[in-house]
Amino acid sequence: MGNVTSFNGIDILVRTRDEHCEPHVHAFHEGEGWELRIFFSFVTPHIVDVELYHGTAPKERVVQACMNKVIDMLDKARKLFWDAVQFRLFA
Repeated sequence: MGNVTSFNGIDILVRTRDEHCEPHVHAFHEGEGWELRIFFSFVTPHIVDVELYHGTAPKERVVQACMNKVIDMLDKARKLFWDAVQFRLFA
């Protein structure tokens, strides 16, 4: 698991599992019990999609703040994601 960043009780990280689909990070707030998957591109500096993974959706401003943090930390998110997937591909 690779920590991309944390803010206001929200952790944004790459979870390493056996399967990994499109590039994404998980944003979650343990105290509030929700988790989002935020999909990003390796080609453009944009968020591709956001989906609720678990719990009740946070307010739109919280979702936007999470998306902004991922964009701010996009190089790190890409590296952590690639390192996790590459390890699984070539292990």
